[in-house]
Amino acid sequence: MNCQVEYKDCGDYLLIRLLGQLRDPDIESLVRDASGQMMNGDHTRVFIDSTAQDQSTSTFGDYRTVQMFMEISQGRRFRIVELVSPERVDNFKFLENVARNRGISFRVFDDQSEALTWLRSGASGPQ
Repeated sequence: MNCQVEYKDCGDYLLIRLLGQLRDPDIESLVRDASGQMMNGDHTRVFIDSTAQDQSTSTFGDYRTVQMFMEISQGRRFRIVELVSPERVDNFKFLENVARNRGISFRVFDDQSEALTWLRSGASGPQ
């Protein structure tokens, strides 16, 4: 996998920092590892920092990411935010729509403060 992943328990949420290139073949191991970290730490709120990541996944990859997460999460409710650079927000809106259409509380932001405010507000579940 060309993408490095760092995990940090931030108390009320799990921080996942993605570095490098993320490609479709990397998705399965990334989702499994991240889901395991979420379950082991009993985290229902997750902050994904993708500002230093070069994503080159396909539309199919976006669908597969959401499908795998739903299978692995075993019905648990999560609130997930992904921070991206401003010029990449539009690229991630499709993933946001796929996740939200399947009942996952997921939003994309390019401002860290706004992302954390949304993450910490409300209950886990569709928003």
